[in-house]
Amino acid sequence: MKQITFALLAFCGMAGAVGVPDGYTLVVGDEFNSGSLNTDIWGKFDYNAATSNWVQFMSQDDDMYVCDAEAGTLNLKARYGDYSSQWKSLQGDPYAEGKTFAAGAIYSKLEFQYGYVEVRARMDSAWGLWPAIWLYTTDGSKGGEIDMLEHLNYSGSYYITTHGNNSYHTTCVSYGGTRADWHTYGMLWEKNCITMYLDGQQVVQWTGLPAHDIEGNTFRLRLTQQIGGDWVGYSAESMMSNTAMQNLINNNYDDDGNLIDSDGKDYEIDYVRIYQKTEDPALLKASPVAMSSYAAVAVPEPATTTLSLLALASLATRRRRK
Repeated sequence: MKQITFALLAFCGMAGAVGVPDGYTLVVGDEFNSGSLNTDIWGKFDYNAATSNWVQFMSQDDDMYVCDAEAGTLNLKARYGDYSSQWKSLQGDPYAEGKTFAAGAIYSKLEFQYGYVEVRARMDSAWGLWPAIWLYTTDGSKGGEIDMLEHLNYSGSYYITTHGNNSYHTTCVSYGGTRADWHTYGMLWEKNCITMYLDGQQVVQWTGLPAHDIEGNTFRLRLTQQIGGDWVGYSAESMMSNTAMQNLINNNYDDDGNLIDSDGKDYEIDYVRIYQKTEDPALLKASPVAMSSYAAVAVPEPATTTLSLLALASLATRRRRK
């Protein structure tokens, strides 16, 4: 049975816990109880979503989207086997026979600006995994990205970041408990202010967000199980040809999650809830926008004193989303 908890409200400029803010109404919510992906709410990333290497193993195969009606969860899997993937598509045929890494990823058909977003999720760790909860502008010319969570490899912490035109904030947050536990990730997005929460407790707050406050700059929520990419240290080429990586797969090496095989690694989502102020109803789109139409946005990534030198080095090589 699902656990739903509410705590105290935190306004911009005040530290504390958070629940659903006063005056906010649920616009879209998915408890994942139906046993199948609700395509009125979600779209799957397609093979042309982007050419950046964070999307290289995205797949639309049903095996990557495991819905458990009894548990009320959606599991975005990371697998290795004979699946379709963007990597195969770039070779000429996404459904060609042969083994590849593959992962599930969804985006909301809801476009919105401002609101309170809450996601309860848990995720396995493995070398090359990069699960994320993030939002991206629906108009690349306006810019903007909000990363509620990006978890890398075996890290005991995760990154929160906002990107915008000549504006950049980031921090690294350590988990309470373990990374494989269920956690609630929250974001209160107000004009000129974004506040992030972990398990109901405020972890960071930023102001000065010019791209995110452009009038009409709506965003879509994305939940992505990513495999490989520069930031986690594995390109598509290295994962598909590296002898050590292949040996892990072929020999069923199972040292604390090193293996990504046909059974896969889990990114389980218990629920997603998006709220907005009652006087600002969101615009729910009846059909998805073609993800391939999104333009790349160059975002500066200056050094920040909130991260270690090692983390700064990794940030210097991380991807710019498309």
